Amino acid sequence: MRPHCKIVKFSITKVEEEQAVADALLRGDIIVADLSVLPDQHYDLVISFLEGVLFGINNQMVYLRDDLVLLLPDNIVYEGTQNTFNQGDSAANLSML
Repeated sequence: MRPHCKIVKFSITKVEEEQAVADALLRGDIIVADLSVLPDQHYDLVISFLEGVLFGINNQMVYLRDDLVLLLPDNIVYEGTQNTFNQGDSAANLSML
């Protein structure tokens, strides 16, 4: 039986919301993080924080667009062949280990 995980979408609008994303990652959720409304001056800070969390728990980040990232637990394999997706592209294939 495969373990259960949720797909959770976050629209990050300020730096303080990054902790909720980190908590969801620690629970093993798959995260779709929308950074499109995040002020430009906070973008690098949020990305650096998320990269640190992902490194610490051996997860991965996939850039779907400049302002949209997919954060995956270590038991999820990303099988996409491209790192950016345009409107109309099919979804990336994900599989659990």
